[in-house]
Amino acid sequence: MEYVFGNTLVCADAETAKKVTFDPNVRMRSITLEGDAYDPSGTLSGGSSPNSSGVLVTLQKLNELTRQLKEAESTLKNLQVTISREKSKLDHARKIKQELDLKSHEIKLAEEQIGSNSSSSIIQEVANMKETIIQLKNDMADAKKRHAEALADEKRINKDMQDFDSNKDAKLIELQKALDKLRATLSKSAASVKTVQKELQGAQLDSEQVAGDLSGAREQLQEVEVAIKAQQQDIEGLVQQQAELKDTHDSVQAELDDERAKLHGFDDELRALEEATRSKNARVAEEGLEMQTLGHQVEKFHKEQQSALQTVAPRAILVARHVQVDLDIGEAGKLPLRDELPDVAVLLLRRVGGRGHGEGRLELRKGVEAIKFETRGEDAGARELDAAARLDGVDGQGLKLRRGTGRDGGGGRPIVGAKIALGAAEAEAVVCLL
Repeated sequence: MEYVFGNTLVCADAETAKKVTFDPNVRMRSITLEGDAYDPSGTLSGGSSPNSSGVLVTLQKLNELTRQLKEAESTLKNLQVTISREKSKLDHARKIKQELDLKSHEIKLAEEQIGSNSSSSIIQEVANMKETIIQLKNDMADAKKRHAEALADEKRINKDMQDFDSNKDAKLIELQKALDKLRATLSKSAASVKTVQKELQGAQLDSEQVAGDLSGAREQLQEVEVAIKAQQQDIEGLVQQQAELKDTHDSVQAELDDERAKLHGFDDELRALEEATRSKNARVAEEGLEMQTLGHQVEKFHKEQQSALQTVAPRAILVARHVQVDLDIGEAGKLPLRDELPDVAVLLLRRVGGRGHGEGRLELRKGVEAIKFETRGEDAGARELDAAARLDGVDGQGLKLRRGTGRDGGGGRPIVGAKIALGAAEAEAVVCLL
């Protein structure tokens, strides 16, 4: 125990504070230099805080000043002991000087006796006295030296004592002021200390909570580390697979480059084939459209043919002559009509003369000449049957056919067909008026 502030004791350590606070005969509140406060009721608060750190610093300063004061007092005591010791040495030196003076007087008397007595005993005594004198002189020299040192120490000690006496009151006043200031600061800081104690308790609870969170975080960290190790193994496997795939890719790429090099020589031929294919496809498309158109026309023709065959008997009568008409200007014959000349007529031909046979259809339009009628027979190749004809006008109620030859089929009988001479060949012709 060092100091007492009101009803609070300042103790050097926790053990002393516990003994003083919980002693049945004392039971006073105490505080250590480290800031731990002990209360007789059983509470303990410890640690330092920014609000109470100034009190502890002041206590430390007070403790330092007290220590310096004790050192000064100890030094003073040591100096007083030294002065006493040196005074003893000085008295001893004075006593030795007196003895030396006495011995010198005795020597002087002995010398006077030697002058009157020359016996050997006297000589021996003189020799002994001389040795004693030498020893005494040495002792006296040492005594003088110690005396001088003692005087110097005495002066220094007297000066230190004077300095200490002159400053002792000021230092004590300064210490008292510091002590009063510390007491006031300690009284003012009591409320702050209580607040700090509460904050410390809250901080301790927070610390315990943080410790629990930290434990959970460490467990999660361990789990994450395990997961990271597993992922690293997976990554290593993927890297190995990537290397293998790269080798495979390089090999395949090399083969592909080789194949590309081989195929590069066929680019021109391929482009030519593609161009030919496009041309063929275009031609096929055109022919397909043409075939479709022809199909529609054939279908239409068949319908028209059926309709015409049903109506041609009552509408078409061929009146032919038994004469040949010049191919260029001759008149093939007349087909009397009950109505006006139609815009369209159809000439159906079936080749029967010459080599082979063939069939065809020639559509006649009013005022338009149709030529190059193609038939295909058993003989090789196709022939263009120059059976050009047109609806050239009306002679009475008849149809004029140019560049053809007509033959009657018997005395004004209604017919549905006729033979038309076409150069060296003949063809059966049926005219359907639409």
